[in-house]
Amino acid sequence: MNDGVLYSLVDLSYYLDGPPTFQFGDIFRIDNGLVAGLPGMRFSTVPFVFDDLGGTGFSAPAFSGYASAITLHTITNVPEPAIPAMLLLGIAVVGATARRQSKLP
Repeated sequence: MNDGVLYSLVDLSYYLDGPPTFQFGDIFRIDNGLVAGLPGMRFSTVPFVFDDLGGTGFSAPAFSGYASAITLHTITNVPEPAIPAMLLLGIAVVGATARRQSKLP
């Protein structure tokens, strides 16, 4: 098994309301790359490859067996830029450009 390394692929849309709950050291049974208690996650012993031309998305040989949780990744919200501030900045740039062009001979 690739020196005990498992690769995971996570569809974050499953966890928008909150991350899955588990403890370090919990053991999971993985069947054909999937864990019943962790929807949206897939596991493989090789890195996932994305095929954008064939339309198949991510692929890798599915792992079956047992694995334990040895790390935790946190989810951090990243705020979008303030829309009103960006709109005002855009208007200011357009106004400054128009003013500069009107002064040119």
